[in-house]
Amino acid sequence: MPPSSRRTTSVVATLLTTAAITIGGTLVAAPTQAATVPTMVVIGDSITWRYNNTVGSTNRGWWSYLGTRLHLKIVRYAERGSGFGKRGKASDGTQVCEGTTFYERLRTTAVTQAVKNARVVIVAGGVNDFNTCKHRSDGSWYQTPTDPARLKYEIHRTMTRLAAIRPTRKSSVYITSPFGPFDPAAEAKKWIVPLIHDEAKAAGFHYVDTATGTLDGDRTDDMVHPNAAGNLQLYRDLFNRGSLERWDSAVTAYALLHATAPTSTGHPYDPASR
Repeated sequence: MPPSSRRTTSVVATLLTTAAITIGGTLVAAPTQAATVPTMVVIGDSITWRYNNTVGSTNRGWWSYLGTRLHLKIVRYAERGSGFGKRGKASDGTQVCEGTTFYERLRTTAVTQAVKNARVVIVAGGVNDFNTCKHRSDGSWYQTPTDPARLKYEIHRTMTRLAAIRPTRKSSVYITSPFGPFDPAAEAKKWIVPLIHDEAKAAGFHYVDTATGTLDGDRTDDMVHPNAAGNLQLYRDLFNRGSLERWDSAVTAYALLHATAPTSTGHPYDPASR
C-alpha cells in the first residue's frame, strides 16, 4: 500500500530573483527563471500527521514552525500509529496496521526521490514501537508487545536505508522521538529511545532528544500529542539542540524562537488516534 503523503508548502513558496545572490557566503549566479525552494522531508507518526501549516492556528505543527524558520518547503510522509517496525493506520485513518512502517515508506520511489533531493530530512517517531503488528489466521491485524531484538533490526535497517539514499549528506539527517508521558509508553521509552539514539549515531546522523522534557508538563492535552505550546516547544528544541540554523535557505531570519504559542483549545484523549 502506498504511504500516506501529506505535502504542505511553507510561507515562502518560490524564490524569485533576477540578479546574483549570496547563499552561505558564496556568490551564485541567478537562474533565468524562478528557483524551486529547497525542501525538508519529514517522516513520522501522528505527532507529525495531525497538525496544520496555518500561522496563528492552535493546531499548527512543529514542522510548520521549523519550515518557516528555515525557509524550506515541507514534504510530509506521516501515518498515525506508525514507527520503525510498526505499521501505521490505513490511509483513511480507521484500520490499525493497514499502513506502512518508516522503512517501508523509504523503499517507495516517491519517498526515496524526495529524501534524495531534500536539504534536510527528519525522522520523528519510534515510541509507537512499544507495540508491533501481527496477522491473525483470518488475515486481520492485531497489536502485540514488541520484541526488542526485532525492533533493533527494524531500526537498523531503516537507518541503513537512509544512509544509502544520502551517502554524502548524512549531516543533514535528524532523528528524534517526541512523545508525551503516556503511561504505557513511558516504560518503553527507557529501552526504545537508546536503541534509536545508538543506531542514528552509528549511521552518522544527528539524534536530537525530544523524548524527555519537551512534551512534559502542560504541553499535551492527552499525554501523547503536543498541544499549541507543545508544538512550539518541540520546534524550539529541535532547532536549538540540532543547530538547524545552518540549513536556513535564505539570508533573513524569523523571530519564531521567541514567539508565544496560541492558546490551546484542547483535544479529548483518544487512544485510537495515536
